[in-house]
Amino acid sequence: MTVIVSIFKQSEKVTDNGLTAFQGLVAGLGDPKFINMAEIGVYVKFALESKDSTCAGLACGIISDLSSVLEGGMNDYLDDFVPCLHAILSD
Repeated sequence: MTVIVSIFKQSEKVTDNGLTAFQGLVAGLGDPKFINMAEIGVYVKFALESKDSTCAGLACGIISDLSSVLEGGMNDYLDDFVPCLHAILSD
């Protein structure tokens, strides 16, 4: 996950390749101990808010995968993600 965050920091943007890599990490490992939401959550939220439909779509898929992996732990992040998801669905 550190590599993915460094990709975002170096490119100074959230990339679809980085999001795809993170989604693979989440879905592939399926273990919450490898997910640091404090570190990656801001990038997922940025992707959800972006006007780039590819990044926003990937971020929606990531939210779904994170919900499966984190289960009840996802409740701490709903205030950040639900308004973004609502805006996407309303569009």
